[in-house]
Amino acid sequence: MYSGALVVPMIWLRGFDFDNYMKVTYQMLPVGYAEIKQLPNTASCQGFRNFSLLMYVQNFTDIVKIQTDISGKLLTLYSETNHITIFKFF
Repeated sequence: MYSGALVVPMIWLRGFDFDNYMKVTYQMLPVGYAEIKQLPNTASCQGFRNFSLLMYVQNFTDIVKIQTDISGKLLTLYSETNHITIFKFF
C-alpha cells in the first residue's frame, strides 16, 4: 500500500499551489481518495515544507506526514496511524 502512496507526492508536487494551506482532494483508483494539506512552517523549519496526507483506499485509512525541501525533493514519509517511517532521505 505504501509503495502506491509514494506516487501521490510525486504527482501533486507538479501542480500544487504552495503556501495556500488549503486542503486538496485527489481521487484514488479503483476506490478511494487522498487529501493533501500543506502545514504552516515553524521558525525551525524554514528550509522545508511539511504536508499532511490523509489516504483512504479500499477500507485502508492512514495519515502520512510528508516533508520536502524547498525544491520539492522528498525527504520523509511518516505514517501517524502505524507510527513508522516509510521513507527517509537525508
